[in-house]
Amino acid sequence: MSSRVAEEDRVLNVFTLSNRATKQTDLQIHNISKENLQIGVSREQYIKDHKAEYIKEHGLPSNYKLTQHDKGQIAKLHDWGEYHKFKSCATGFAHYCRAEFGVKDIRDIKPEMASSFAVALSDLEYAKNSVNGYLSQIEKLGSFIGVDFHASIQTFKKSDDFKSLEEKDTKTRAFENPRAVIDALSNINSRADIAEKTTFSAHLAERYGLRISDCCHFRCVANFQIFYNSKNGMKTLKTLNPQDYARAQALAGADGKYNLSVNTLKDCVSRACATLGVQGSLHSFRHNFAQNTYADLRAQGLTHKSACLIVSHEMNHSRAGITECYLR
Repeated sequence: MSSRVAEEDRVLNVFTLSNRATKQTDLQIHNISKENLQIGVSREQYIKDHKAEYIKEHGLPSNYKLTQHDKGQIAKLHDWGEYHKFKSCATGFAHYCRAEFGVKDIRDIKPEMASSFAVALSDLEYAKNSVNGYLSQIEKLGSFIGVDFHASIQTFKKSDDFKSLEEKDTKTRAFENPRAVIDALSNINSRADIAEKTTFSAHLAERYGLRISDCCHFRCVANFQIFYNSKNGMKTLKTLNPQDYARAQALAGADGKYNLSVNTLKDCVSRACATLGVQGSLHSFRHNFAQNTYADLRAQGLTHKSACLIVSHEMNHSRAGITECYLR
């Protein structure tokens, strides 16, 4: 099995459809792929032949120089490798849109669903290069069905959700001793204020399961709660224990807003891991949270399914099945 097919299965295993819906969705992707198959036709020549048409359609000046994005929008599927890659990625995306948004006709997919899918991929622990690969093929799908995903995708790529992705598939799991990593952070940065914030943000990720962007940017509100925009704008309130809330207030600005650079936090956690000689990343703390919370719930007598549902809710996941990725 190719790595691309294996990656697609990770999506399909979580965002499952009925047999009928699966067949309908897969048939649409098959037909779109087939309609845009140009085996034996030079990609460069095809772009050259259709450049004028593209420029006219988009109201561009006649002397406009095509960007790589433009060329990707013009090109079709010119070899079998490209065909299978597109079909695989488009299938995963189409299943997601049908499962999450009830989209039955591929041409009814909305631009914002692309960035939502990208966040779902990050929840499933896809690496940045893999997410980029999917987004490239989604833009290709958009060119085939007349939907412009570009603006939505570019907005996602500027977000902390994208910045927090690992550069490659590292298969990061939970830390064996997360507190040791958190304690090590206090000595990583020479600036005392940054050292304190990196330690506290990592603590929030491990204790409350916050995403990387969420434990770096939030606002203290009433009743021991912090507020943050998570997962593509999902407005979330998280209740902290009194001690943690007091610490959050002390580290926040006068307006109650707490901010820390995501890149600074990632770098400090990386250096702390290197110092301790352990494998892992900031995302490993979410694994610790999921596994500890799940274990506590099972100890209270809850079933596997009920425990996964609660953990999923606490981690701002849309489906309980994603929790399985964190229990390994």
